[in-house]
Amino acid sequence: MCILGQIVVGFIILAVTFGLLSVTRFPELVLAYLAPLLGWLLNVAWFAVVFGLVICGARWSPPGLVLAPVLLAVLWGGAAVVSRLRLEASIDPNVWDRPISREASAQRTLIVRAYRGIDRKIIADGHVDRLIMVQLDSSSNRMVGIEETSLASGDACSAEEKRASPQLQSAGRSDECFKWRSLAEIPDGLVVEQIFRIGVAYGSAGCCNETQARLRSGGKERLLFSWYQGQAYVLSYFPAFDFRPARPSGRGGSGSGCQIPGRCSTERSGSSWSATILRHGNMRAV
Repeated sequence: MCILGQIVVGFIILAVTFGLLSVTRFPELVLAYLAPLLGWLLNVAWFAVVFGLVICGARWSPPGLVLAPVLLAVLWGGAAVVSRLRLEASIDPNVWDRPISREASAQRTLIVRAYRGIDRKIIADGHVDRLIMVQLDSSSNRMVGIEETSLASGDACSAEEKRASPQLQSAGRSDECFKWRSLAEIPDGLVVEQIFRIGVAYGSAGCCNETQARLRSGGKERLLFSWYQGQAYVLSYFPAFDFRPARPSGRGGSGSGCQIPGRCSTERSGSSWSATILRHGNMRAV
């Protein structure tokens, strides 16, 4: 058999093996508890065939069997590079922008409209004086409460409030505490809100979630800037199996957790769901 025919046979063996492993189905309960183990077992079977072809070709001298896995790696890797380049070219320029407003850094009251909390460290570090959490109902997006968190010290702190502030106590700031109170209306300050359009956390692909920073004054809000976040899938550099969600990576990277059939997610984002305002006028994602 000529070398070309041997390469074709090797490709057929690899394609059939990878295809059969890719369509293997497992019960959801098994996946929930044994996903890493199942992915490992599938990879063992897949790479056993890959290296088996190489060993057979080296031992019995059909060079095409040795070349087939090498050519597969080269072709697959080339396709992965092309898919990344095409993704780079298709991304909305807004996703790359990092607009910053000096008006934002001057605000000492941070108002967050979100379904989850934000680390109180932003107050402890002195970046803001007040953190206002506008609590939303996840089903109707209606406001269900407004809670203010601020820093206090000395006689303004009760023993219960100090016990509820372990972050400060562990940092040696035993005379300080966080104080909470409910508000009837949203005060003036910097409003940070993320508008969800795709479920990035659940592996959905698309563009774009938007994080808005708005200046609130006299009950009216004015948009200062927006950051955008999107997620797309590209080929991994070599076909492999992993039942865990693909791990998004930043600009120009590839995720290390690739999903069947060999896809990795690449996240393009301008920010996370909220941001920390720094005194020198920059913003860092948290």
